[in-house]
Amino acid sequence: MMQASTYLRELYAITTTIKKGRQYRLGNYFIIQIDHKPLKDLFTQTVQTPEQQFYMSKLLGYNYTIQYRPGRTNATAYALSRIPDKQSNSQLRIMTVSHFQFLEEFCTILQSNQQFQSMNQDIEQGAETVIDYKLQDNLIFFKGKIWLPPSFPFGEVLMT
Repeated sequence: MMQASTYLRELYAITTTIKKGRQYRLGNYFIIQIDHKPLKDLFTQTVQTPEQQFYMSKLLGYNYTIQYRPGRTNATAYALSRIPDKQSNSQLRIMTVSHFQFLEEFCTILQSNQQFQSMNQDIEQGAETVIDYKLQDNLIFFKGKIWLPPSFPFGEVLMT
């Protein structure tokens, strides 16, 4: 079995990443930073293989710019593309965190709701009427699902 070229592997990585965050990227401008120079001019190159055409078609419809940043100046990509030295005890840890403004607004409004505050107090006091309810990350969960007061304004938005 033949190995895919570095070009195709990098192109696959870009399309997979974009696909995973599709709902956040559609309609929004974003920048793709790469450390593989041939991909910099992706859409001005001649497409030579069916694989290239396949992956490039997955990028259509998005509003983005590709920026080339060579190796050491693109720390994240550089670290991901390098195999750690087996003799050293170093470990590579990368964490990606999305910032959800909606979730912050949601929690702020929820915390000010009277029914939520009352339920929160009952759970903290260990009332028998709230056995299946749990507090986690400033939210109330009922059997593993987020509980919302019936009069909560976000309820209709979330259900549609």
